[in-house]
Amino acid sequence: MIPTALVLLSLLVPAPGAAPLPHPTGLVDPVARSGPADRSHRPDPTGPAVVIGGGLSADNGAIWTAILDRRSGPGPICVIPAASADPQASARSAGERFRRWGGRASVETLELSTEAPERARDPEMVSRVEACGGFHFTGGVQSRITEVLAPDGRETPVLEAIRQRHAEGAVVAGSSAGAAIMTDPMISGGSSEGALETGTDGGVRLDPGLGFVPGAIMDQHFLARGRIGRLAVAVLEADDPVTGFGIDEDTALIVEAGGVLVVGASGVVVVSAEPGPGDPDGEPSSIRTVRIHLLGDGDRLDPATGQVTPAPGKRPIPGGAEPGEDEARGGPEDGIFQRWTFLHELHALAGGPGAPRHHEAAGHRIILERAAGFRAWARDGLEALEIPGGQGGTGPRGTPGGLGAGPVLLHMVSPADPEARDPAGITPREGA
Repeated sequence: MIPTALVLLSLLVPAPGAAPLPHPTGLVDPVARSGPADRSHRPDPTGPAVVIGGGLSADNGAIWTAILDRRSGPGPICVIPAASADPQASARSAGERFRRWGGRASVETLELSTEAPERARDPEMVSRVEACGGFHFTGGVQSRITEVLAPDGRETPVLEAIRQRHAEGAVVAGSSAGAAIMTDPMISGGSSEGALETGTDGGVRLDPGLGFVPGAIMDQHFLARGRIGRLAVAVLEADDPVTGFGIDEDTALIVEAGGVLVVGASGVVVVSAEPGPGDPDGEPSSIRTVRIHLLGDGDRLDPATGQVTPAPGKRPIPGGAEPGEDEARGGPEDGIFQRWTFLHELHALAGGPGAPRHHEAAGHRIILERAAGFRAWARDGLEALEIPGGQGGTGPRGTPGGLGAGPVLLHMVSPADPEARDPAGITPREGA
C-alpha cells in the first residue's frame, strides 16, 4: 500500500512490493549539478501545477482553460518570459492566447528576463506577484529562468513571493523550458544516447530547478523527440528517489490535490526505478530497468494508491490484436530514440501479440516487455489497430486516440557484459 501523499510524486506508480519513495531532500550527483539548492525554507507547494510538454497549440482550449480555471483569487495569470531569447515576443504570444480563452483582464506580463535580472529583487515587482492569480513560465532555455529567479542557488524576493502565492493556492504553469523548472533537480540538457553512454556525468545534465512539484523530474517534447533514454537514466541516477514524467507536445500534466490528470493531444509517460537483479559480487548490475506507464488524454493517476484510471469512454485493447504494420515500423532499424518510435513500440505492445521488443542504442541492448498486470486502452478501441499501418487512429502519427498502457518494463543492458542474461528471457531478434 502506498501512503497518502498529494504532492509527493515520488510515491506514484512504484513497482509492486517496492518501498515507498520519500520526498527528496538532497542534491543529485554534484558533478552533474551546478550550485546548491536549499529547500528548507520553501513553503509547501499546495497549489495546482499545469506542466506542458511544449508545442502548445493556440487552439488547445482544454489546456489554456485548465490554467485559467485554476487561478486563486481575482488576479490574472502572470506570464514570466524569462526563458526566452526574445522575452517581449514570447510574452506577447502567450498573452494573446490567454486573452482568447479568458478575456482581456485574464493575463498580464511580469517583465522578468536576463536582460534586467535586477527586477527579481524589485519591491514593486514583488507587490505585483502578490496580486497574481497564477503564473505561466514560457519556453526557451530553462537555465535562464533559474539565472533570473535563483542566481547561484540564492532565491530572489520575487521567487519567494511566487512560492508563497503557490502555497496559497495559485496555479503555476509552464511549457517546455517552463515545464523543466517545475522540479528540483531538473533536466537541463543532454540526449538519450548520451545518457546511456555517460549517464548524468555529461550525457544528461541535471541542474537545480525551482521544485514546484516535489519528488518528480520532468522531461518535455517527450515522444516527439525520443527522450525516454535520458529520462530513464535521470530517474535511475538521481541521488534522491524521483518519479519521471515525460510529457509530449501539446499535452499537459495537471497536478493537484484531487490527483494527477493528463490533458491534451498526446500522452505522458510515467517512469519509476525498478529494483534490478544485482550482482553476486556486489557490483552494479549490467541490466538497469525502469517501470513505465503511458497515460493518454483524460487518464488519471491517484497519488494515494498509484491507481491508473482511464478516461470515461475509453475501451480496453485486448492483447493479440494485430496493430497493422507497427511491427515493421517499430523495429530496431528505426531506432528506439528516433522521433515517435517509442510511442509506436508501446502501441505494438498494447495491441500486438505481446512479444518483447528489441533495439540497440549507444552500444546497449534495449528491451521492452509487458509487466505483470499489463493492460491497454484507447478512445478508438480496435478500429485503429485493424487498419493497415495503424493509420486509422486519432492520436499522434496514426496511433489510437488517448492511448494508455502499462505497466511496461524497459531494460537497458550494458555493453560491459555482452553475455548478460536477457532480462526478458528470450533471444533477441535477428538484426536487433
